Amino acid sequence: MRRLVPLILVALAIPAVASPCSVFNYTWDGTTRVGRNLDWVSSSWGWVRFMQPTEGGYGAMFFGADDDIWPQGGMNDQGLVLGMAATP
Repeated sequence: MRRLVPLILVALAIPAVASPCSVFNYTWDGTTRVGRNLDWVSSSWGWVRFMQPTEGGYGAMFFGADDDIWPQGGMNDQGLVLGMAATP
């Protein structure tokens, strides 16, 4: 938890004009937590898509924004997480 405090302070110090995305993860008591945000203004809603597991494959959940065809994040049923971030 002590390592998370400086990260939060740095994130709060970044000017709003930069519009940075944030991605973080930390493990506490053997459980990993992952979070992210997308700091931009959009006129459309985000989306969530689910992929059923196939024989020999994994199921997954993906999410994105606008009408972008590419997912901007997601997680498979084994806990592998993808989180994309960008800053202008």
